[in-house]
Amino acid sequence: MSTAPPAGGGLRPPDLDTTRPPDVTMQSEATVPTTGEAQKSFKEALGSSSSTMGLEVDTELVPMEGDITSEMTDRGPVISLSDRFRKRIHQQWDDTVIVKMWGRSIGYRMLCSKLQRLWSLCGGFRVIDLDHNYFLVKLADREDYMRALTGGPWVVFDHYLTGEPWQPNFDPASHKVTSVVAWIRVPGLSTELYQLAILKEIGNRIGQFLRVDYSTQKTERGRFAKAAVELDLSHPLQTETCVDGVWYTIKYESLPNVCFECGLAGHDMSHCPARLPRAPTQSASKHMDASPTMDL
Repeated sequence: MSTAPPAGGGLRPPDLDTTRPPDVTMQSEATVPTTGEAQKSFKEALGSSSSTMGLEVDTELVPMEGDITSEMTDRGPVISLSDRFRKRIHQQWDDTVIVKMWGRSIGYRMLCSKLQRLWSLCGGFRVIDLDHNYFLVKLADREDYMRALTGGPWVVFDHYLTGEPWQPNFDPASHKVTSVVAWIRVPGLSTELYQLAILKEIGNRIGQFLRVDYSTQKTERGRFAKAAVELDLSHPLQTETCVDGVWYTIKYESLPNVCFECGLAGHDMSHCPARLPRAPTQSASKHMDASPTMDL
């Protein structure tokens, strides 16, 4: 599990835009040339799937002697990189966030248009479209990078936008989102219990507490307490908590497909593996075949 850096620096998230437009047309930035148009080079084709918003494109690294070596094997050519050159490559992605919409796909252009306001970006940024609806967002400003990782939850069209630090050899086909920063609510919690220490204890029992929302901190909302918590989606989510002898229900905002049978995210109760009938074993099948039948 990739754990986001702890919240800090007094960064306050922007107002979340959860207004859903009537329809969103999902489209890719890459275009297919029509008849008569010149074919794009490989480098131009790569550039068509990324967008640079006030951020200079990375300069081409010039390897030093010994940085790149190669040899032929029976299986094919083997290219090897020196530790020094690999480190230089990785440094170009230091302030990059891996982004994915949780529970819904989002178009490339739509994401680009949302990020500026959603993350309250101060510097430039570059978006690269990957397979399986993953995106790389490279940020020019270090504070923007930290805000993107720790300033959530980020909600677009009532769905969470997950972000995690870039990692080498990232494979969109096999990568799984194992954590998400989400808002949790405790409906009915008495207003006098809106104490940071109490909410922090609840948050840390169901995940990693990050902060409370500002209206809750000022006890301006009498209906429920609300806190941002990093949840581990590979473990069952807690559905209830007891505070000072009283049990309360825990609600998870905008988190789709949470099963309250087993507590795991990714499916609902009707598709819970724990509730589905198990296939009979081979010995059980033979026993059933040998059993007498009853005519009704």
